[in-house]
Amino acid sequence: MIVRSYRLRTTLLIIICLISQSVQAGYILFTDREAFENAVGGELDFDGFNDSALTVISIDTTSGFKRYRTTTSHVSEGTHALSLRERDTLTITFNHEVFAIGFDLNELNSTSLDYIDSAGNEILEAFQVTSVWNESTFFGIISDTAITSFSLVGSGDLTNNSTYGFDALSYTAITEVSSPGMQALIITIVFVILLFGSITTHRVRTRKSPVVKLGKIYKNKISD
Repeated sequence: MIVRSYRLRTTLLIIICLISQSVQAGYILFTDREAFENAVGGELDFDGFNDSALTVISIDTTSGFKRYRTTTSHVSEGTHALSLRERDTLTITFNHEVFAIGFDLNELNSTSLDYIDSAGNEILEAFQVTSVWNESTFFGIISDTAITSFSLVGSGDLTNNSTYGFDALSYTAITEVSSPGMQALIITIVFVILLFGSITTHRVRTRKSPVVKLGKIYKNKISD
């Protein structure tokens, strides 16, 4: 019985470890805003970059270039969009943990952009040069690990002054209840398994003890 209990606990722990590794940095990508919002199923904060005074996120670029412009081909919502250089690395930092991010990228004409975030998600060439010069692309990601920042990484070519539009950013609202995460869930499951195994082992040992004692008493009676 003790061997069986040990094997059960070992098997379950191995399964949990495998599950943990497979979902540690999981994410789902979306190319359609409506599908993204339906999948989130919760409240989203929004920044259309129409007024810099209303922007609550941190926006940084490697060259320092970032402009709120009315360039038609850069705007997908409202009157303004954030204009950025394709060669730069754009980094957006949130003031709270988010699990969902969606935005429009407009008029990417000369270089591809990689996506990376603080949760360890990395998508090479997440954005490629569009076939139509003023084309708009929606990008959405839902991560099972909290994200505090993400970056769009450009080519770094200092001779490239082409710009693109970044607009209509949606992200998990601060009022949204944060996911407890898989690690906390796995820790709880492991604790329950170990507790159950400990109780089972104790019961087995308790049942064996009287048998041994009775055996000793019985042998003593025979010798008398």
